[in-house]
Amino acid sequence: MTTRIAATLCVAVALALPGTAAARPIDDGPRMTPTASPPPETVTIVRDGDATVPLAVASAALVVAIATAGLTLVRLSPRKVHS
Repeated sequence: MTTRIAATLCVAVALALPGTAAARPIDDGPRMTPTASPPPETVTIVRDGDATVPLAVASAALVVAIATAGLTLVRLSPRKVHS
């Protein structure tokens, strides 16, 4: 199978699937919206424990992600050529 045929099939499937999903008939007809009910009670859970380690790991991951993004931007930025 050539790449052109494979690409054509991929495009055809990608375009056909949303069309078939939209063409499905409604099974039960229009549904009535349920009446409003009061919101459930708010339950507060108090935990005893130290959340320092997960916070430190998340902070370190954020610093690494920001530094990596900055380094990538610096490496991919267009450089001025001195003539």
